[in-house]
Amino acid sequence: MRPTTSIAARPLSKSAVRAMVAVTTLALVGASLGLGVSEATAAPAEGAACATKSSTQTLAAVAEGINATSCQAVGDYVEIDSSNSSYIPQAGEGTAVTAAMADGSGVTIEVMTSTAGDVSLSVFGPSDSAVVKKAGAAREAASKKGRRWQGSSERPINVNSGAQKSSAATGQSIAAAVTRCSSSTYSALKGKWHRNPTIVVNTVEGLPSTVKGSAFLQIAKDSMSTWVNVTDACSVADSMTRTATVYSNNYSHSNINGANNACASSSDGFNVLDFGNLTGSVVGLTCSRYVWVLGWQTHESDVRLDNSSRSWVTSTSGCTGSKFDVRSVLTHELGHFWGLADQYASSTSQLTMYGYSSTCSTTQRTLGKGDALGINALY
Repeated sequence: MRPTTSIAARPLSKSAVRAMVAVTTLALVGASLGLGVSEATAAPAEGAACATKSSTQTLAAVAEGINATSCQAVGDYVEIDSSNSSYIPQAGEGTAVTAAMADGSGVTIEVMTSTAGDVSLSVFGPSDSAVVKKAGAAREAASKKGRRWQGSSERPINVNSGAQKSSAATGQSIAAAVTRCSSSTYSALKGKWHRNPTIVVNTVEGLPSTVKGSAFLQIAKDSMSTWVNVTDACSVADSMTRTATVYSNNYSHSNINGANNACASSSDGFNVLDFGNLTGSVVGLTCSRYVWVLGWQTHESDVRLDNSSRSWVTSTSGCTGSKFDVRSVLTHELGHFWGLADQYASSTSQLTMYGYSSTCSTTQRTLGKGDALGINALY
C-alpha cells in the first residue's frame, strides 16, 4: 500500500531516508575518474575541426565531432530558436534543459560531453534549427593566441520532432479525439536519478500575487506525489521504486540563468523549485545536470516557473483568459525532473508529458497511460 506524500522535511513515503544532494563530490568522481569506463567514441583525430569563430554557429558543426576540451568549447551556449539554451559541460558531465512556451509548445536540448571530451547533442521538440552562441571568455582568449577556428557555414538542421501542432488551441481540438488511456507512448532523457532526490521549494521570493507560499508548497508536494505514487486513471500498476523529499526554504533559488533560459554555468549542489524570471515565451523550465558514473546519472535538477509576464492560478474554477494552472505545468516539469521527455504526436495529446499545454487546463495534473508506463520503466 502506498503511503502519502511527505510534508515539511519528511520523506514522501517509500523510504525514511532523505537524500540531500552531494553534487560537487559526485561530479568530481565522474569527471576525473570515470571509473575506467567511457560511454562514447574516442577523441577526434588530430586536426579535427573546431567551431567557427563567429557570433553563432550550427548545431552540427559544434555538437558533432568536436572535443570540448581541445576546442575550448566548455561554457559555450547552445541555443534553440531563441527559446532555451544550454552550456557545453566539461568532460564526464551533461545537461538537459526543457522549456514550455506560452503558445503551448515545448522544446528540450541535451548536451553531453563524454569522459573523453567529445560533445553530442539531442534536441526534442517542434524546432527545426539550433545555433551555438559563444560564451565569450574561452573563445576570445583563444582568438588572442592566434587560434584559427574552423567549421562549416551556418545552416539549420532538422531535429527529432513529432510535433503536429503549433498552438495550444490546435492542441485542444486534437485532444478531443483521444483519451488519457489511449496512448502507451513515452520516451526518456539521457539521465536518471540513482538515489532518492530532495527538492527545495522557495515559498516567499518571486511568487506571483495570485500564488500563496503555502499553496505553492502543497502543489509541489501533490505534483511530486503524482509521479512517486504513479497516480493515473488507467489502472497502471505502480512499480516506481524511488521517492523524494519536498520541503520549503525561503532563501534558495533555482540554479537557472533566466536571461538565457538555460542552466547556470556551474552546479550549486541543490535541487530547487521557484518562480523567477524567464525570457521570451517560456512559461516553465527544467534544468537537469548529469554526471557519468557507469552511466549518465542525474545529480542536480532545478525547476522554474515564469513570474515576469505570465498569469497563474492555483484553481481553475472560474479561470479565464491566458492563465496557466500551476499544478498542471509543474507536474509536467517534474516529469522532466525524473527524466521523461516530451511527446508531440496527436495520439499523445492527453498525456502529462505532451509537449503542449493549454491555459486554464488541468489535464496534466494526473498521469496518462504512457506517463505511468514511462516512470515505471525508468525506476
